[in-house]
Amino acid sequence: MDVVYLNFSKAFDTVFSDILIRKLRKCGLDEWMARWTENWLNGRTQRVVISGAESSWSPLSSGVSQG
Repeated sequence: MDVVYLNFSKAFDTVFSDILIRKLRKCGLDEWMARWTENWLNGRTQRVVISGAESSWSPLSSGVSQG
């Protein structure tokens, strides 16, 4: 079994996902990997919870999941 662990948290914290994918394609990333990365980054949401009080979910346009 092979396992690949990708830690993008520091490298891509403030990069907009669509810009990142476009640049990766220009650098020669194969289409399968570009689509996989795009699917992994797109459609993410976040909210804040403080002492049990929850904000509403908001879409993310940059950064990667952490925690």
